[in-house]
Amino acid sequence: MTTTKKAFVLLLALCCIGATIIPAHATEAQPMTDTANKSALILTINSSGQASCFVVVNTRTASNRVEVSMSLNQINGKAPLKTWSLSGTGSFSATKTYYVVKGYDYQITAKITVKDSSGKLIESFTTNSSVVRY
Repeated sequence: MTTTKKAFVLLLALCCIGATIIPAHATEAQPMTDTANKSALILTINSSGQASCFVVVNTRTASNRVEVSMSLNQINGKAPLKTWSLSGTGSFSATKTYYVVKGYDYQITAKITVKDSSGKLIESFTTNSSVVRY
């Protein structure tokens, strides 16, 4: 992927985040505390079948550690197609890519864990992206 395409994908993802970041109290299935006040998962698939999996988590305390286990799943598939283990502190974001096959529905699932600077668990929750058909 060229540098221009990478920059465009990143810019597109950031624009989508501005429109789709969900406040903690508005998450669907997993209530979030005041620690991780915003999170989002965004899945896009380009015409070549490259799935871009984007996760962002913002915590209220910059020293908090964020651990993410993010999986790209084919709906009705038996196992995740690809799983990534990611980590960072405070406001954390990452994009991972993987090529997928046409004719299926895909979704990202992420288990997000937030710990304080001493390693004490503050919260842990699982969230899903929207389903994308390719």
